[in-house]
Amino acid sequence: MPTLDLSASIPQWPADAEIKEYTGGCHCKRFRYRFTHPVFENGQYNVVVCNCSFCVVHAKMNIYAHESKLELTAGSMDELTLYQYNAKVIEHYFCPTCGVNFLTKGFGHVVINVRTVDGVDLAKLKIKEIDLKNV
Repeated sequence: MPTLDLSASIPQWPADAEIKEYTGGCHCKRFRYRFTHPVFENGQYNVVVCNCSFCVVHAKMNIYAHESKLELTAGSMDELTLYQYNAKVIEHYFCPTCGVNFLTKGFGHVVINVRTVDGVDLAKLKIKEIDLKNV
């Protein structure tokens, strides 16, 4: 089976990016996280909207960060529910209590659903649509 290379879909951090610490979590707050990332509310960094079956059903708006930039501040990875499908190279994590998918891992990156980040005004985001449905 051929391997899927998503590196071209993962936005690169601009060299002069302003870095900010963000917080967020699931709906019931059993799981909370913090991560550092270039500021994305000002439209200088794209938020990715993917058309794959998973992202469409979950209305995901994604930002990518290196795994080392994310820390769970409440709950642990072992407590999350893992879901994988197809080639099983991507790990989708859900809160077992409220069902929110706030974290996905794969290819050395974490994907954070922007809808779960505290205080983000979705109307101010710059969206980049990617086609993974037809890969």
